[in-house]
Amino acid sequence: MHLLSSTMVRSWRALGMLFFFMVISVIVFSSIMYFVERGAYFYCTPEAVELGKCDISEVAVRTEGKGLDQCDDWANDGSNQVAAKRLSCCYGEAWYAYPPSDLNGDGCADKSKFESIPATAWWCVVTMTTVGYGDVVPLTTEGKLVAMVTMLGGILILALPITVIGSNFNIEYEKSEEEKKHQKELDNQSVKSSVKNRTPPPAAP
Repeated sequence: MHLLSSTMVRSWRALGMLFFFMVISVIVFSSIMYFVERGAYFYCTPEAVELGKCDISEVAVRTEGKGLDQCDDWANDGSNQVAAKRLSCCYGEAWYAYPPSDLNGDGCADKSKFESIPATAWWCVVTMTTVGYGDVVPLTTEGKLVAMVTMLGGILILALPITVIGSNFNIEYEKSEEEKKHQKELDNQSVKSSVKNRTPPPAAP
């Protein structure tokens, strides 16, 4: 434990650089992936209320997206990944994944997993650290290209400081071994000195 803590103290500059580059990269890649993979936004309209897609209290004037009354047609325009069944927009006002998909098989078009930049940051951290849970994945070709660049960038960003940390670990390990060796020599000298002092004087003639 002492060896590990000494290594971290010696490597604080490399760790700080790693943290800085990770934060910048997560912000950049999360923002790009959000705009590429967020899908299409559908909001509540009076027409959607008549179709039972949302509640009248949710009706609001929006400047972005389309009305929920158009969502079912959008989800079944031929680009969906489940062409064998007709999909429905069951989640009300939300970002819906594009191309439309139904991963859980409930007949509802899936909500986008990239509905905000903070939500996308989870995917970015998991991807850059090469953990890859697979709970959030891009669907479009552009998104997959961004994911590929993110993976390669993560490997490079992690590799550079880790080599410094590894080098510092070797230094601390060798230092620890030298200290043990020196302490062992001191202990041996102390034992020899103690034995010598205990040797009785020669008997008088």
